[in-house]
Amino acid sequence: MVRSHCALAATFIVIGCGGGSNGSGGDNKPEAGAGVENSGSSGGLTSGGSGSSAADGGSSGSGSSGSGSGNSSGSGTFSSGSIGTGDSATKTTAIAVSVGDFFACAVTSGGAVECWGDNSVGELGSGSAAASSSVPVEVPGLTSGVKAVSLGPSTACAVTAGSAVECWGRTLGSGSKYSAAPVQVTGLTSGVTALSIGPDADCQAYSSACAVTAAGGVVCWGSNCRGQLGNGSTTDSSVPVPVTGLTSGVVAVSVGNGSVCAVTAGGGVQCWGALENSGADTSVPVPVPGLASGVIAVSADAPSYALTASGDVVQWGLTNGQWSSTLVPFAGFTGGVTAISGDDSIHCAVTAGGGLECWGASNAGELGNGSTTANSPVPVQVTSLTSGVTTVSVGSDSACAITADGAVQCWGDNGEGELGNGSAVEFSSVPVPVTGL
Repeated sequence: MVRSHCALAATFIVIGCGGGSNGSGGDNKPEAGAGVENSGSSGGLTSGGSGSSAADGGSSGSGSSGSGSGNSSGSGTFSSGSIGTGDSATKTTAIAVSVGDFFACAVTSGGAVECWGDNSVGELGSGSAAASSSVPVEVPGLTSGVKAVSLGPSTACAVTAGSAVECWGRTLGSGSKYSAAPVQVTGLTSGVTALSIGPDADCQAYSSACAVTAAGGVVCWGSNCRGQLGNGSTTDSSVPVPVTGLTSGVVAVSVGNGSVCAVTAGGGVQCWGALENSGADTSVPVPVPGLASGVIAVSADAPSYALTASGDVVQWGLTNGQWSSTLVPFAGFTGGVTAISGDDSIHCAVTAGGGLECWGASNAGELGNGSTTANSPVPVQVTSLTSGVTTVSVGSDSACAITADGAVQCWGDNGEGELGNGSAVEFSSVPVPVTGL
């Protein structure tokens, strides 16, 4: 399944992206960033109302326990890792987490970025596309000051201390290139406040990203086959381009599977690309009927979700195989909602009481409730995470959450070590602690 890396929450933070260190990868390997023709990588992340990961609205959460339920080895080749043993003496805390297709990254309280899981196109940012890692490893060059991180299917981006964006992994908008180390995204050297990366949207397996600037404008780059760059064209771009009509007043952005939505300072929502309320495409932003005010975060996907200031959630778009152009309340939560993250087939929400509830598919334990067979169209409680969760991030087949004490727990698929606990089990249907976090 392809993840859309969408997250929404009451507060928004974004990180830049990084790119490769040794020039471009081979022609038969995908690239990480945008803005650098041969080795650059670009991508974005958002925490809060947009994007897949961010310090406050992205992806993090933690739980206290959980044992692996898989009974076979994952398919990845794991390194032994060198970060953390799980003991309190070596443990650090996380302020943000983001989950990609087969890897994940976290920002520590010291501002460093640590990643784990797949590394086939340099997703770990270590400088080489080598073995995967089943435990977190620090990204060289991003050892302090990072504000947020956001992951796409195989691209990662971070927002640095100077509010610049650096990306690594697959290069957005540049064909099959990749970068195994962070590289600066062209034009985003400062002033970035939010960031989000989306999945490929059938655009030849390449993703797109959008960032919000200090002036409140939106710029996007990467794949554009559905008009998701918002500049009136369907031409890909390896460098950020301004979104038509959104030069100011935007506070958050979310990139989904070919669709993008932005939240304005007045609480309105505008979307472009593959519109989820009509099934059509548009290459420029259009307002979502019924969402002119009161929205604090949005998750662009199929369906799309909006979070209101009162903690209510509404959805629109493709639901149960049917298109809906009207807003439909999405209920069943234990209290109000403070954050949501999701992909095409699964979503998770943090409730006002700090609990975590998920709904959708459960092929590899993605719901975190101990089941791998029972899909759920309504929210179900994630095992052991009934309180204290601050943020959550959902990837292709796995998810991670951060708790109030800064601990990270993950569940779901572990084929490339994306649970981060040093285990080679195939999956876990309940949350397990990430080593060293």
